[in-house]
Amino acid sequence: MGEIIFLGMLFLACSYLFSLTLSFQTSVLDKSGGAALFPQIVIIFLLVFLALRIILIFRTKEKKPFVFLELFQGMRLFFFTALVLYIVAIKPVGYVISTIIYLLIVINVFYYSTRGNWGNPKSILIRNTCIFAFVFLMNTFFASMLKVLLPQGFLA
Repeated sequence: MGEIIFLGMLFLACSYLFSLTLSFQTSVLDKSGGAALFPQIVIIFLLVFLALRIILIFRTKEKKPFVFLELFQGMRLFFFTALVLYIVAIKPVGYVISTIIYLLIVINVFYYSTRGNWGNPKSILIRNTCIFAFVFLMNTFFASMLKVLLPQGFLA
C-alpha cells in the first residue's frame, strides 16, 4: 500500500508539472511545439509508466512490504544526492560542464558497483568518450537544432 501512495504522490507531482508546461510561451512562427514539447513528452512517459506500475501492483497476488527509507540507502542515496547536486550546479556551472561531471561520476560509480572493478583501460576510455560525445551531441541538438537556451554558467 505504501508504494501505491508513493507512486500516487509522484503521479500528482508529474500532473502538476505538466500543467505548468501548458503556460509556456510559444512564438506564432514556431511550428515545432515550442519549449513545452520536450518536457510534456517526458512527463507523459513518466505518467504512463507510473500508471502501468500501479496496475502491476494491483495485479500481483504477493504483496511485498514497501519501506520508504529503502529509497534513501546505498546506491539509491548516492544517485539521489548526485542528482540534487547536478540540479543545483547546472545553472552556475553550465549545462556542458555539470552534465559531463555528473555522468562521469554516476556512470563510473554504477559500473564499479555492479562489476566490482572499473573495467580495463579500453572500456574506461570508450565509456568516458561516449559520455563526452553524448553531452556535446545533446548540447548541439538542443542549442542548435531546437534553439533551446541551455545554461552556460561561468563560460558565458
